[in-house]
Amino acid sequence: MERIELEPMGAERAGGRTERADAAANRALILCTAERLFRERGVENVCMAEIAEVAGVGKGTLYRRYANKGELCLALMDTQMTEFQDSSLTLFSGLTAQGVPYLEQLARFLRSLVEFTDIHSPLLVEVERAGMIQGVDRLNLPHFWQYMTVSALLRAAERNGELAANLDLEYLGEALLAPLQVDYFRFQRYVRGYSIERIGEGLRALVGRLRWSGGLWLNARKSLLCFWIRHSMLSAVTSSPFPPPCRIPEGVTLAVAQERSTRSTPDD
Repeated sequence: MERIELEPMGAERAGGRTERADAAANRALILCTAERLFRERGVENVCMAEIAEVAGVGKGTLYRRYANKGELCLALMDTQMTEFQDSSLTLFSGLTAQGVPYLEQLARFLRSLVEFTDIHSPLLVEVERAGMIQGVDRLNLPHFWQYMTVSALLRAAERNGELAANLDLEYLGEALLAPLQVDYFRFQRYVRGYSIERIGEGLRALVGRLRWSGGLWLNARKSLLCFWIRHSMLSAVTSSPFPPPCRIPEGVTLAVAQERSTRSTPDD
């Protein structure tokens, strides 16, 4: 799995030229000021004009570097994102060397991503509000490298025979990350009241459902058949609150009968 390079926000504005010393100093001052104001008052309560005023730079200087607060927030996360990616790749290398299945590695990555999203969700809200997360031309955005990592682990699990057959890995990569989109993630945390442990374990359970199990579907059909049988017997002797029992589909009974016949042994 290759490392995905994440360029600092605002680098493309320099047109590839080496950053001047005064420009670098202004950038550091802007980021330091924004980080302090965000920490003291909350990201949502600080505007770009205030950042420029407190930093002692002109609004034009600020907006030439960062077109909106979302870009500034993304720049603040640049170092943390790079460190998170590097630590994840180091972890994958060690786990692979130990023979840890790729689905287990995926579950661990999603768990660490829950923690990363929780810590940086105030900044990510501004990134999403600026319409940057959905941008197709910005490959250095957080979702891009998250998806590439999840997708790579799913493909490795498929090659290793860990996945059920005929899964849409492209869609599953997006589906596993959907609960970590910042708006829905904050809904889970602050409206539903879910802890990061609960979200992480829920994602682990979803990953576990992708594992290959030859008898999984047959066992599900047998469980459904048992429910119908119990329901029918209960309805015959009691006044059940359930609706009348429905007819058991022929395919279900046939599948169970065929399995029993293959397992039966001759009397002799």
